[in-house]
Amino acid sequence: MRFKKSELFAIPCGELFGLADEAIQILYSPFRDEIALADQFMVDALAAEYEGRHDATNKAVQELMNTFHQDEVSVRPKRDIKQTTRLSVIPNLTCNFACSYCYSAKGRSAVVLDEQKARAVLDYFINHTRLEPCHLSLFVTGGGEPLATWPLTSGLIAYAKRRAGTEGFGIGVSVITNGSLVTSGIAAFLSRYDCTAGVSFEVLPELQDRQRGMWARVRDNIRCLHKEGVRVKLNSTITPLSVHRMEEMVACVAQDYPFVTGYTMEPVTSAALFESAAHLRAFYNAFFDAYVRCSAIARREGITLRFTFDDGSRGITPRHCPGKLCLTPMGKISVCHLVSSPREEHFAECVYGEVTDEGQVWIDEKRFERLYDRNVCAYTACRDCFAKWDCGGECMTRRDNYPPDYLEEVCRFNRRFVRYRLLKAIEDTLKQEQGLTLKQYVENETK
Repeated sequence: MRFKKSELFAIPCGELFGLADEAIQILYSPFRDEIALADQFMVDALAAEYEGRHDATNKAVQELMNTFHQDEVSVRPKRDIKQTTRLSVIPNLTCNFACSYCYSAKGRSAVVLDEQKARAVLDYFINHTRLEPCHLSLFVTGGGEPLATWPLTSGLIAYAKRRAGTEGFGIGVSVITNGSLVTSGIAAFLSRYDCTAGVSFEVLPELQDRQRGMWARVRDNIRCLHKEGVRVKLNSTITPLSVHRMEEMVACVAQDYPFVTGYTMEPVTSAALFESAAHLRAFYNAFFDAYVRCSAIARREGITLRFTFDDGSRGITPRHCPGKLCLTPMGKISVCHLVSSPREEHFAECVYGEVTDEGQVWIDEKRFERLYDRNVCAYTACRDCFAKWDCGGECMTRRDNYPPDYLEEVCRFNRRFVRYRLLKAIEDTLKQEQGLTLKQYVENETK
């Protein structure tokens, strides 16, 4: 329930405690960063207040209004891409893998990014006349495998680091790789230039070999990266094949790769892997249950575990993705690093700029604004949804690839996870302040 003309929500959760669903509700004000539990009486009293039926004698309601009230957000959020501090560069569209769930398989080709065009974008991005010196982030990522064109990739990293020093910026570089082409020389370079390696890896041998390949080689190369002093993060794409083995995967990371600085388990996006929306719902239900258990294992083992929603840095999210400055191998600038080739269905609509043959970076700001306007304010179904400022209207690419009934299952999962996260935050506070679990607190309050 969304209170009239506000960004305050009441989220039923009584069923989790064996009560009528609306008997216990979460009051959630995302813009005030406030959450609390309330009973049906208090929710009805708040609703009356919003409808103009003021009750000055109800001090509790007035206190809640003072704490939680946030007017409806009527202005569509805007973003100035020219002020971005994050750049993604896709060096090539070549890959030596054929992953079963690959989002960019249709775009494979021999096209390689022109080095001078890449340098032109780096000159534009790392430039004190564009924005005040600060910390920038450069992601060298796939459409292909970045290490397949290592002379180009390494040259761009070295150039970015040198230019950042000259222009007075700090810059963090992350290289996303399938891990199969790593050599000791590559690892030494990444260490020397203080890069993070994000290795896409399914961890368990049978999962990796069935869905991606070369488990033993990638395992050895991950250890090689660590030996050379490279920060290593692992990324697993969770599919119907792996969703019931997630706890094994986390335990394996803890045991065999204790040096890993972060582990991402992201649910796959692929309509082809699910026969129906019902199958997708079952997958998301299994992912939710397993992820909650995995989180407990990760905390115990000291692993930083995440997926898109479970990321404390997101805050208020008007758009699921902030809108990328992403340089593709053709020299085009895309809003999404998942759409990198003209062979992909939505490529043309995602492009909003390019590097000209003369080395000029051209950005169509109006076109970017239209793309950025595909955000939480644009979708009717988001209007009264309590999860909207957490999910940001969902991933544009996922929206483009899933039919409406599949997308509803994604939204169902998003709502479930946001509710879980809010309840966990309430319970953490209760344990700290009163030494009570959420269940104990509710039982005391409903006696």
